[in-house]
Amino acid sequence: MTWWDSQASPEGVFNPPDGLYDVMTRRQAAYIADEIEPYETVPRWDVIDVGCGVGRLVNPIHNLWPWWEIWGVDPSAEMIAEARRRCDTTLAYFLETKYAQDLVPGMDAGYCVLVFQHLNDSKAAELLAWVADLLWPGARFVSQWVVGNPNRSGERSYPRYRDTVDCLLAAAGFETVREVWDRDVTGYTDEWLWVTSTR
Repeated sequence: MTWWDSQASPEGVFNPPDGLYDVMTRRQAAYIADEIEPYETVPRWDVIDVGCGVGRLVNPIHNLWPWWEIWGVDPSAEMIAEARRRCDTTLAYFLETKYAQDLVPGMDAGYCVLVFQHLNDSKAAELLAWVADLLWPGARFVSQWVVGNPNRSGERSYPRYRDTVDCLLAAAGFETVREVWDRDVTGYTDEWLWVTSTR
């Protein structure tokens, strides 16, 4: 069992302060939905949830855009199993990363929350390249990053300088549309940077 598998509680690894789990989840979902907002209502809109974990964002996002088909991908079998338990499976499809090659390029949009701080630059670049290959040209991608002092010691996360985030996205073929600090999304922190890009 991996460390990620061991974290597959109903909340996954998302532990906001002071019991703000539902509030912050709804705010994050609303922000993502607004940033990806389809330019037209279509019968189906394929959106990939990269590193979906326990599917925390699936139901609140689907409540905002009910015609979205959400594809959740995660490396942890236990996280995927928990996502299937907690989410209405008619709203989403959940795949372990090893099955993600079954996804067909042509996704309409995507998002990735609370993932990149766990990946070094080479793994982040690899993941971004994979996402870019799945998205239509012009598709929107919302990603969330920890931005701070990369020299902090004793932590397992990878805080990055802001220009490093821009370089990683650009190298994968993404063009930044907007950058917003989390204080304007959930009101929580200045370390989380939300980046909306187009493929």
